[in-house]
Amino acid sequence: WYARELFVPRVYEGLGLFLDLGMIDDADVTFVNGRWVGGYGDFDKQALSAWNKHRRYFVPPENLKFGQINTIAILVKNFTGLGGFLGEPFIGASLLARGEARFRAGDLPPQEASDPAWDDSMWAEISLPDERWDSRQRRDPAWGWYRMRFDLPESLAGRDLVIDLGLVYDAASCYLNGELIGQCGKFPPEFFPQTAGRFKFIAPASVMRPRANILAVRVYNQAQFGGLVGLPSVDLELQDRLNGYGRTADEWVGAILKAPGDAPLRDLALTLSCYLIGSRRLEEALALAAWCVSSPAASAQDQQQALARMVHALFLAGKSEEAWRQFQEMDFAQPIPFEAAYSAAAICRQRPLVPARLGYLGPDTL
Repeated sequence: WYARELFVPRVYEGLGLFLDLGMIDDADVTFVNGRWVGGYGDFDKQALSAWNKHRRYFVPPENLKFGQINTIAILVKNFTGLGGFLGEPFIGASLLARGEARFRAGDLPPQEASDPAWDDSMWAEISLPDERWDSRQRRDPAWGWYRMRFDLPESLAGRDLVIDLGLVYDAASCYLNGELIGQCGKFPPEFFPQTAGRFKFIAPASVMRPRANILAVRVYNQAQFGGLVGLPSVDLELQDRLNGYGRTADEWVGAILKAPGDAPLRDLALTLSCYLIGSRRLEEALALAAWCVSSPAASAQDQQQALARMVHALFLAGKSEEAWRQFQEMDFAQPIPFEAAYSAAAICRQRPLVPARLGYLGPDTL
């Protein structure tokens, strides 16, 4: 058994929970407050164990206790191999009721498809997370648009919200009421995939409305499995931590940069910088990462993660030379975070570059 106690603030009353538990080896059944919410695999037959199935469960608001502790309990059966959780779970407050969305295959001009007044009545009605992208596309590569409607609880008005859209295959951009607020990867012709990366960004309070908000997501898939595999959800724990530093991203960043850099605050800064990068607020993300690197008490692991964040942000800003220099400052005796390694590889594809501690011997003539 696994168990987790989770306090759900009253400000989210009326919203359901999205449990993105990742892979579980082999079978599971999941409960919230004693009620079944989902499960995959057979507890008796190993051939039906669902060891490679990603677990994503929606918990309706009527199953939750707002302003109180909620208990998440998961029973797991392992037949062989590692067993248990194989990833880091995400828990968020879903902005959508039951995951309803509309989808259109193919591309459209963003100024049209993101317009709240755009008529999407002829678009296909689907449910998120979307695992059927490929069945709606004729061939690869492919484009597609999602449109989602949600009302904002009055208790959340006036606050910037940290949003997790789930996994994206392969690149995406997000519009809220017609305003571009997030990007994950890069579209062709400068294609930079963030395949299976979580699309995280900040939804500004200044763009949200009390009713009938339109979230439009443009997705590009190069090949194989594609689409948006998640629900637009407020990151519960991160939002709660940030609320102590203000109501907007500007206030959060300003307060953190003025504070002493203890370990919990460095962790908060690095986590927030990821959402800032998704919102393409790259200068603020760089400032937080540099603050972490310069902290006298920062561990080697913290510094490595902060440098990786800087490499990625600089690459996305089009500053490849600076990104490469930061990459060479990393500790190659430690694991290189994916975002830095992938950015460095993309820079090398643009033009041949060699780390200062390596020498180029020439082409292979053997």
